[in-house]
Amino acid sequence: MSILVKGDDVQLVDSAKEETINIPPSYVLCHDTSGHYMPRCHFYLLNYQLEGCMDCEYNADLMDTARAYYGDSMKFEKGAIAVPRGPWQGLGAIDAIRYRRRGFRSGHYEHVFLQGVRVQECAKPHGYRILLPDGCVANERGFVKP
Repeated sequence: MSILVKGDDVQLVDSAKEETINIPPSYVLCHDTSGHYMPRCHFYLLNYQLEGCMDCEYNADLMDTARAYYGDSMKFEKGAIAVPRGPWQGLGAIDAIRYRRRGFRSGHYEHVFLQGVRVQECAKPHGYRILLPDGCVANERGFVKP
């Protein structure tokens, strides 16, 4: 399994403080749906570098997951991310995430978390991490629980 890009054009919202963190435009929302490389309920916002390979050879499990998320007609591109190992600094909690999806469910989405979820930032390589509680559900429909 590999890491799936779930979206881009991301904003993290803290309604209580009336603050929005606008994530840099080159960053994408990443998720390891298998939990093999990253904890399954951690979502990363990382700089994405396109490697220029259209319709490359991919692992069958990854393709099944990607097609469920993006649809059968989506052209897939291979890219690279640098996953920070830490140290991570707490930024506080957010109560919503806004992001853009591509594929057959394309559009701008907002998911409101019923309870705030923690966000952390790492300086080198730069990235953000959203820590959802164990038992979270995120699938082809997007964020489902919490």
